Amino acid sequence: MPAETYSDHPILPLADGWHAVALSRDLPAGAPFPVILGGREIVIWRAESGAVRAWVDRCPHRGMRLSLGFVRGDTLSCLYHGWRYRGEGGGCDRIPAHPDLVPPKTITVERYGAAEVAGLVWVRMGEGADAPAVADAGLDGAMSVTIDAPAESVKAILTLPDDMEAEVQPVLAARCRVHVTAKRDCLKAAIAFAEALRRRFETSDLIAAE
Repeated sequence: MPAETYSDHPILPLADGWHAVALSRDLPAGAPFPVILGGREIVIWRAESGAVRAWVDRCPHRGMRLSLGFVRGDTLSCLYHGWRYRGEGGGCDRIPAHPDLVPPKTITVERYGAAEVAGLVWVRMGEGADAPAVADAGLDGAMSVTIDAPAESVKAILTLPDDMEAEVQPVLAARCRVHVTAKRDCLKAAIAFAEALRRRFETSDLIAAE
């Protein structure tokens, strides 16, 4: 099993429901994208049909990160041995070393709920509504920034202009990502806001006592 597959990140408790993990525009079709949500390694990917999937970033065969794999149609294949998984249901449908074998139905990737609303890709933890409870008011993704601070510390000081929205993604205990969205005519201002927020934490002692 590849040594780099498993991380030592502690798993953070997260509320059941939807969590933003990326801007929609940062997830083109055919390119698996790794994200970390509260220490959980997840791969999000867009099928050629446009459907978005969110799976545990680990192949059931040997544990290789599926985010290193490749998308064909509505399937995601592992880079290591080429095992292929269907987007609908996550079941394995092809094992290249045994092309005549019909893979057992028990070979499936662990999946999360996934959705796109308001210019963002969302992943659902546990039980929750069928879609994020966020108004899609014609927002587009502006910028995502990584901040080395706990998510709650960032939320506590985050003040947004009226024409912008932001979602804070807990990554690790002391790291988060802030996804800023805005209406199309405000995207430049939203990008400037995100960059200023990142600089503020790079030079601030706001979290020194955490």
